Amino acid sequence: MDLLFSGSFNLQFHSFFLLLVVFLMDLMLIAIFKESNHLQIGYDIVERHENGHTEEPEVVE
Repeated sequence: MDLLFSGSFNLQFHSFFLLLVVFLMDLMLIAIFKESNHLQIGYDIVERHENGHTEEPEVVE
C-alpha cells in the first residue's frame, strides 16, 4: 500500500512539474513574440525617419 501511494505521488508531482515547465515556456514565447513585435515597430519608425517620412502614416478606414 505504501509503495502504491508513493508511486501515485510521484506521478502527480511529475505531471505538476511538466505543467509548470509548459507554462513557463509559454510565458517565454509570449515575451519573445511581444519583444520582436516592438523591435519591428521600432525598425519601421527609424526607417520612415531615415526616408524623410516623419509624419505618422494616414489610417485608411
